[in-house]
Amino acid sequence: MRTVLGFFSMLAAGFLIAAWIAVAGTGPNAQFPNTALHPGQGFTIDYPSLLLGLAIGLILPAVAGFSWSALPRRFLTWLWSNEHVFYHLGIAAALVGVLVFY
Repeated sequence: MRTVLGFFSMLAAGFLIAAWIAVAGTGPNAQFPNTALHPGQGFTIDYPSLLLGLAIGLILPAVAGFSWSALPRRFLTWLWSNEHVFYHLGIAAALVGVLVFY
């Protein structure tokens, strides 16, 4: 539930900032002199970078929640529990290698 609330709060904050930037771009040309070069175009938002920033803002708290000290132990446990799968993959790779290079 905490993750869902964090997601929606970051989403709301991102949209609030995007709306503020869009409204600020409609100010007089004296405040934004570069808009005088393109009349009628005004201030635009780069939506891909906005979405990238929101995605990074959502991913960082999730990554920060990992227990990094337990990660190597969990990885080795996963490797040992899937040892038979890696054995079968190795045999399959060797047989495919024989078929390809023969």
